[in-house]
Amino acid sequence: MSRPAREQRPARRSLLVALLGACLIGGLAIVLLPIGWMLNRFVVWLYYAGRSMGIPPFVTIETYDVALNLLLFALPVALAATLWPRVRWWLWALIALTLSTTVELVQFAALPRDASAADVLVNTIGAVVGAGAVALMRTTRRRTAESRLRPPKG
Repeated sequence: MSRPAREQRPARRSLLVALLGACLIGGLAIVLLPIGWMLNRFVVWLYYAGRSMGIPPFVTIETYDVALNLLLFALPVALAATLWPRVRWWLWALIALTLSTTVELVQFAALPRDASAADVLVNTIGAVVGAGAVALMRTTRRRTAESRLRPPKG
């Protein structure tokens, strides 16, 4: 491996760690601060912004809410799966299920927020999507590298 490539690895890892930290801090703020009304306003604003850009009306406010819940877990899990490639995808899903269930229980017991089993499901699916995307990219990269190493048929 060339010297510049070796020097890029720690910088890339540091960037991924920083992005993961920002996602976790932002995610915890979103789910644990008593700002549900602000989040609802943001989702409504996104809905109307989407409508003004031509997104059809069958894409409802609830669709935006589900998409944002998916993203809330997909992005940090994708970053974590990139940082720790030996952790299996199903373990990321189990961690997300546990974390999401805990968050919903805290919201129910201690915050003026609505707790939802549907959120737990959507968050867990988001984690599977994030971990699956990283696994798919790895498989594609590995197959591409293997095909370059094989001599051509013929």
